[in-house]
Amino acid sequence: MKSVVVAVAMVVGLALSDSWVRAQDADAQPSSVSELRTGKNYTLRGSISGKAASPAPGACTRGNLGFANQCPSGHICVCTLVQGANFSSTVVGRGKADVIVTIDTSAGFGLPAVGQSPSSECFPFVAEIDVIAKDTANLESTGAECTAPTNEQLSGAFAFATSTLFSAGYANFTAAINNNGSFRMNFRGSGTGK
Repeated sequence: MKSVVVAVAMVVGLALSDSWVRAQDADAQPSSVSELRTGKNYTLRGSISGKAASPAPGACTRGNLGFANQCPSGHICVCTLVQGANFSSTVVGRGKADVIVTIDTSAGFGLPAVGQSPSSECFPFVAEIDVIAKDTANLESTGAECTAPTNEQLSGAFAFATSTLFSAGYANFTAAINNNGSFRMNFRGSGTGK
């Protein structure tokens, strides 16, 4: 009887182990660009960090596609640039990125922070992120920038406008620009191999 119980336990253990290995393989990321498969979805996680320049008046005029060059007629916008930022991501690897953000400061919404004068706390933005790594990509983004006592918080999503690796893709992100100009964005999303 003991040998039957041990044999059953071994079979169940092997079956569970095999299922676990297959599940891990399904989530595996390619180790090189040449391993990307057409139509397969890949998880994208990563960050962008650098130094933001002081905001300049008007919509941003830089960027490969000009997506951030938008400011509604009669509105007041400012341009924030993070040029030559460090980019790091699963699948795409390490490289550089330019983050180009146009913030519409006349379309505020939300409540002011406690102790702040009565004004809006959040403002909509459009942004373009130009990436040069294993993938050369142009990402288009929308979201909101909210002010805090020690930094500006940005939240939104971006989608691939162009990419050498992906036919489609997106990611949600959060970012902060500290009072000293340091910029950090963390993102997570998905890309479909070309």
